[in-house]
Amino acid sequence: ASGRGFQFGLGFAISPQGHYAWGGAAGTRFWVDPQNEIIGVYMIQINPNRGRQFGNRFKQTVYESMLN
Repeated sequence: ASGRGFQFGLGFAISPQGHYAWGGAAGTRFWVDPQNEIIGVYMIQINPNRGRQFGNRFKQTVYESMLN
């Protein structure tokens, strides 16, 4: 994860903005944004999950909904 701007610590990927996250098998993912008090959990079961961007779209939709 460090090659994508994240560091690894406390068992999670940690972004420079202070968010932390982890992805699991078959597309599962979660992230925590302490500054905005958001926890996102995404549980999809698609294996192999390579190249699919469902989790990124979900996260983007959550943040876009905060603007409205």
